[in-house]
Amino acid sequence: MIKMILSFVTTQSTVALNQTMFSHPLLGRRLVSVRGTTAPPQAGTFRWSSGVRAVSVLLTRQAIISDACRNGHANGDVAAAIDGHGDSLAASLDYALSKQPLWLQDMFGVTPHGKAISKLLFRRMNPDRKRPGPVTVFIPNGDFDVLIEVDGEVLQGESSLRHLEGRLLESALQVMGA
Repeated sequence: MIKMILSFVTTQSTVALNQTMFSHPLLGRRLVSVRGTTAPPQAGTFRWSSGVRAVSVLLTRQAIISDACRNGHANGDVAAAIDGHGDSLAASLDYALSKQPLWLQDMFGVTPHGKAISKLLFRRMNPDRKRPGPVTVFIPNGDFDVLIEVDGEVLQGESSLRHLEGRLLESALQVMGA
């Protein structure tokens, strides 16, 4: 099973991703990634960039699906997705998936053959926006379990997770100037 734990912290009136823990059957160990430029040994880093904000929103949507599956309210056939045009979270994540910055490798790792696991986890429609219309980034795998903590407390239930999603979207809109 693929598992991700996202740990957020409250900062003033919003939340920010502070740490991730990721495990995948293709990895020999759990990957830990922390926000900032320095990290403990064996941990990766990321900045609170628009690409990381996009991953946070997408994985929060996956957490809503994971929570529903754990509680028997869904069967995992629904795909978490984000979409948008030019200056959107979806476009930021689409760009990151094309360029494969170090933070994606730190957060999700690579296979023993060197393929980025993020390319296995996330699918795109209209990648790099080569055609008119929006780009969509989605998670097709129903076996991707996402847990979310805010200030050390595990969020459970659709309403709590949707509230976090709203806060993340509001924060992203402020930063992206939309």
